Amino acid sequence: MKANHLLIMAINKLTEKIQLHILKMLSKQFMYPEEIIENCISDLGDEIKTNNPKLTIKNQLKELSDNKMIAYYHGYKITPKGKSKV
Repeated sequence: MKANHLLIMAINKLTEKIQLHILKMLSKQFMYPEEIIENCISDLGDEIKTNNPKLTIKNQLKELSDNKMIAYYHGYKITPKGKSKV
């Protein structure tokens, strides 16, 4: 049970780190999804220890979009709500 709790905490920490990294990148410029994924993998690659890092990052993009932190219109940009988190 304790191992599961530690795993969940590690996953939550990783997702927060990926989301914050995405928000910081988008606070500087508009980006296409593939650019975001490539930059996250190159910057955080060693820390993303999942079977499919691209899918992990895509899931975080979706979560940020669902939470209205970023918006998609031919690419991603940060919203005022997202800027408040950076």
